[in-house]
Amino acid sequence: MNDQEQPGYACNLLALDREERARHSQVLAELRQVIARRSMPDGYAFQFAPEVQNLALLAEFIARERLCCPFFGFALRVERNGGPAWLELTGEAGIHTFITAELDW
Repeated sequence: MNDQEQPGYACNLLALDREERARHSQVLAELRQVIARRSMPDGYAFQFAPEVQNLALLAEFIARERLCCPFFGFALRVERNGGPAWLELTGEAGIHTFITAELDW
């Protein structure tokens, strides 16, 4: 299967209650400051400034996103000596299209 043959990804919208969805939307809005995006074979890596607030928001994003989209894999890496933070978002074939459509990062 290639990226053109995208499997049917579907988020579980019932995994978050109304308040959690509202907070998740707010976190996503605050994380719009993506410095760079790097394509990987099974997803994307997104670069963020390593400020404490960004790291907390990224952890909060992962905690909620994994509930409604369990098909994602997540990795949060912070480079040493004040380097950037990277969020890796991965999945099965077709995930590039889904991530681009859903996150607009």
